[in-house]
This record gives sequence, structure tokens and C-alpha cells, in this order.
Amino acid sequence: KNIRYNVMALLTGDILLVTPQDVLLLFLSTAIITAIMRIIWKPLLLSIIHPDLAIAEGLSVQKYKFLFTLILALFISVCIK
Repeated sequence: KNIRYNVMALLTGDILLVTPQDVLLLFLSTAIITAIMRIIWKPLLLSIIHPDLAIAEGLSVQKYKFLFTLILALFISVCIK
């Protein structure tokens, strides 16, 4: 099996290959992620800036760090598609 890849095409992409379904998926995922971030913004910001105060207020710092990492990973995976 001799498979050749165009490395630059893999790194930069091709705008002509973007379908309306891709744009819709990106738009919907952005809307959902924005809504989630608006809900968790204050506790997330508190856990990032001052974790000790967040723990004193009863917030789970690890939970918000994990949730932010998960949201970021999902967004990146949708953007890469």
C-alpha cells in the first residue's frame, strides 16, 4: 500500500471542501458552547483566578477545570472537522 498525503493540505485545509452542513454544525456547536459558558462563567472564573476562595464558597474547582477542558476539547474537535 503506497498512500501519499499532501501535508500542507492537511495542515491548512481547503475552503472549497466546506459544506453547508459543516457551517451549520460549527454555528450550532458555537451557540451551545456559548450558552454553557454563560451559565458556568462566574464559578469557572473564580476557580481559575482564586481556587482557595472558590473552595471556601463550596465550589468544586476540579469539576470546573474538567468541564472547561472538556468544552475546549469539544470545540477544537468540531473546528478541526
